[in-house]
Amino acid sequence: MSRKPTDLRSISTRLPEGLRRRLERSAQANDRSMNAEIIHRLTESYTAADTLAAALEGGRKAATASATAIMQVINLTLPEAVRLTGQEMHQLIQKAREEDDKVMLSISSLKVKKAREDDDKVMLGGQSNEKT
Repeated sequence: MSRKPTDLRSISTRLPEGLRRRLERSAQANDRSMNAEIIHRLTESYTAADTLAAALEGGRKAATASATAIMQVINLTLPEAVRLTGQEMHQLIQKAREEDDKVMLSISSLKVKKAREDDDKVMLGGQSNEKT
């Protein structure tokens, strides 16, 4: 017969006296038995570790996605990227940023040109209305 995760099992453990006293004080302060305090603290430590592991995994995935996006922007394959030194990678990223800046400047220039054309149409439209 297999045991359920919620079944309680008795274990015998040895603790340094200082740690035992700390547990005893914490148990009293939290109105728990020593056993309940130990279970509570162990459960919380695993919960915190699981949360930290999940956060680190999320950060790793985000970093991988960022690296992949950068490699796509600068047209690198993974084997090529692995062979690059940090300085070479920095230079390629800087070049990609400069290219991005040029594209953004071109888009801004086109927007200004379009706005001027629209203004000219309004001005010409206004002048033609004045003549009639």
